[in-house]
Amino acid sequence: MKAMARLLAVSIAIGGFAWVKAEAETTTITTTTESYVLPTSGSYIVVDPTTGISRGVLDPVTRLVNGQPLSGGVYVVEQGSGKVLATVDSSGTLISLRTVPAALPERFLVVNGQIVYLESDYALRRAQLEQRIDAEYVAGHLSNEQVRRLKQDISEITALDTKRKSDGRLKESVRKEIEQKFAKVQSEFSQDVAEISSKRAKMGISSN
Repeated sequence: MKAMARLLAVSIAIGGFAWVKAEAETTTITTTTESYVLPTSGSYIVVDPTTGISRGVLDPVTRLVNGQPLSGGVYVVEQGSGKVLATVDSSGTLISLRTVPAALPERFLVVNGQIVYLESDYALRRAQLEQRIDAEYVAGHLSNEQVRRLKQDISEITALDTKRKSDGRLKESVRKEIEQKFAKVQSEFSQDVAEISSKRAKMGISSN
């Protein structure tokens, strides 16, 4: 009887272990992603985030780019604003891009919490410079008039950047003028910040 009792206890123990193990093996963790519905009335381009290069215009109705289906990993960008609306998974489904990657791809910038694509190197430099100007203004290191003047100068660079040839390139003379204006704005920016910081120091106001 004792031997039978031991055998029964071992059988129950083994059976219980096997049941728990089987349950553990069949337990799965699922994650959900929010698909993105692309308005058909908008204009969009598809960008490869690994290179920062546009792959072409996206047809919002057919979901084709230059006659080809969307490939996984690309970004769908709203033309005009440059806002990154969605990415594409391996099955070709549009997925909302709601979190900022730890490392931003080339030619991408976060503006007011929104990932934005800048089509040219000059556009990226302008956006970065504007962010620096805004940050110094918030910190009290620039006046309203200084910000207005600096951004006016940046808008002139924007106008020059639009003077591209049919192949998308800039004439060397235009490129030189843009570089000169960038240097001018950056120099004035540094001088303006130094001027306000000096005034604050004389008033006993510490710089942030």
